[in-house]
Amino acid sequence: MKTTDLILIENRLMGELSPDELAGFQKRLLSDPAFAREFYLRKEVEDALGQSDIIELRSILKDISDSKKPETKTISLSRRIIRYSAVASITLAIGIASVITWEFRPMENERIYDRFYQPYEQMASVRSGDNNVDQILSRAMLEYQSANYNRAIFYFTQVLENDQQNVIGNFYSGVSSIEIKKFSQAESSFNKVIEQKNNLFIEQSNWYLGFCYLMTDQKEKAIEKFSEISEQEGHYKKNAQKVLRHIK
Repeated sequence: MKTTDLILIENRLMGELSPDELAGFQKRLLSDPAFAREFYLRKEVEDALGQSDIIELRSILKDISDSKKPETKTISLSRRIIRYSAVASITLAIGIASVITWEFRPMENERIYDRFYQPYEQMASVRSGDNNVDQILSRAMLEYQSANYNRAIFYFTQVLENDQQNVIGNFYSGVSSIEIKKFSQAESSFNKVIEQKNNLFIEQSNWYLGFCYLMTDQKEKAIEKFSEISEQEGHYKKNAQKVLRHIK
């Protein structure tokens, strides 16, 4: 990778990019998978290191930048190489890159899907009362829990015919559709959840929507979605970073 690209990545990690530069950086992440993999690898290393280690490393880099004498640069560069070697050792020790040859190589969309996709465990509790919609939704959830996804979709569809904005119905219908490989149908369901905002299934819907994009060859949208998740402090952050490293 070019030295200018490494400097750009370091400036991003240090928070030293202007708004215009940051916008350009985000576009680069979406258009250059190799650049994105390098960025997320270095970001994960920083996340694993202690704050004092990061400060020390950046101090060395600053010394290199500020140094004017060639011989001083040579010494600082040697120290930098030693420091990066130490960083690599720490990274290996904590298991981030225990299998480097696998962790950072591009993969086909189907293999990424098989490696990282998992169906969502039923978390929502549905009261079965006299309300007809609640009864149908309860039946749909039972079918979902039993992995009878076609039957679950049948009942979720009935729920949504009566209540198009039903968040639970849309979300679990989406996951059920992924399970039977109807990714475009699932995409529509997750978008309906996301459009409603301020509900308990926003993060999960974004995660599964990324796989819908991936499996329908919408690579740019998939990269954008997983990048968005990787920048947030959510449950799927680490896995989103890993997915990004494998997208071609």
